[in-house]
Amino acid sequence: MKVLGRWSLASLMKAVIDVPYYGLLVIAPLVCALALWMALTPGRPGRRASVDLRIPVRFQLDPASHPFSTTHPDVRAVSITQAQGTLEVKGGASSLGVGWAALGFAIISLATGLFVLGCLRAVFGSLKDQNPFVPRNSARIRLIGLALILGQLAGAGFAAWLAARVTRDISVAGVTFDNVPSSNAWVLFSGVILIMLAEVFRLGAEMKGDLETARKIQFDLLPGEVFRKDEVVVHARMRPAKAVGGDLYDVIDLDDRRLAVIVGDVTGKGLPAALLMTSFLGSVRALLSAGLRGSDLIAALNRHVCTSSSGGRFVTLFYGELDAATGSLTYVNAGHNPPFLLRADGEVERLPPTAMVLGADADAVVEAGQARIAPAGRLLLFTDGLSEAFDRRDEEYGEERVRDSLLRAHALPPSAAVERLVADVHGFCGSVPLRDDMTLMLVTRQPA
Repeated sequence: MKVLGRWSLASLMKAVIDVPYYGLLVIAPLVCALALWMALTPGRPGRRASVDLRIPVRFQLDPASHPFSTTHPDVRAVSITQAQGTLEVKGGASSLGVGWAALGFAIISLATGLFVLGCLRAVFGSLKDQNPFVPRNSARIRLIGLALILGQLAGAGFAAWLAARVTRDISVAGVTFDNVPSSNAWVLFSGVILIMLAEVFRLGAEMKGDLETARKIQFDLLPGEVFRKDEVVVHARMRPAKAVGGDLYDVIDLDDRRLAVIVGDVTGKGLPAALLMTSFLGSVRALLSAGLRGSDLIAALNRHVCTSSSGGRFVTLFYGELDAATGSLTYVNAGHNPPFLLRADGEVERLPPTAMVLGADADAVVEAGQARIAPAGRLLLFTDGLSEAFDRRDEEYGEERVRDSLLRAHALPPSAAVERLVADVHGFCGSVPLRDDMTLMLVTRQPA
């Protein structure tokens, strides 16, 4: 959430908390020194040091000293067994022990305030970095709750000590009273809520750890970002919108001359899409190992998605079998974004869909297309997370910009061209995060 232009809400809150935090660091020694001076400096004759106290008490009235009368025929006796009120006391600071109490209150209040503000600064710092669910935040929030509760109880303890010190020598005929523990119920309640919230953050940190493990496993299933076979060099990049995503890519050796290039996109994003992506990629490799190729392979994958997925999950897929020696490409485009085939002379061709998305119809017809990557030519495969990236004005990057970026990077080496393509998208989006997973693959046939 952005406020005040580039400032996030977490950044603003951290800046707001910094002011009292550093202010307390400066004034804390002064307050403690003043309270200590009050405690150690005795009241002297002629010195007018006076303090007014309001002490909450419970009291009882002796019926013999304070008889009640009533004219109501049904009421036989009236008495006050227990009532609450406030005892107002005026006296000297030394005789009442207010100096020591002030020192105790100052230490408790300042220590609690500094500790709580310090923890909050750390929590909002992680929120500013968009990394709230870390184990330390769970401990920080729990400690804030405990600090509020213990600080309130310690303050109530000091107040009870001071009240007992003051009231033990005060008596009045016909009245007995004792001290009432005083504490702020809302502060105690807030402390309990924060301790419960810490458990939520702990569970969130555990889930985040599981997602990071899943992300590592997902990337381990994919090939490296660079693949070479004879004259063909393949560079790939994948950027999930969340910790894990539903995009996939693969480069697989089929025989001594041919390789398969695959880019796909499972509908949705996050963990559900990632699970289907993992299952789907395993099926691709298993069916290739079983000897299926081309249209037969995609038809089998389509039946697998139709029978194994639920909730309307679909997969768009570009599958190509490339002869590394001749550049001949046999491909099936199952509802995927048409790749850009860039020739050495700068002419651009699209490879349109030849089949429906996988998972829509188990009996769908699957056809294959033909193309050729000439020497110095390039084939750019990508998912819609690249072309459908948005900037802060909610304007779409679009396939025309993808094409223009590919043309501008034509003279660059393949690795630099891929980095330029990614940088162009991020430069267009600015600070706006990706809404969808983004994957691209650049297949280059280098001249012999």
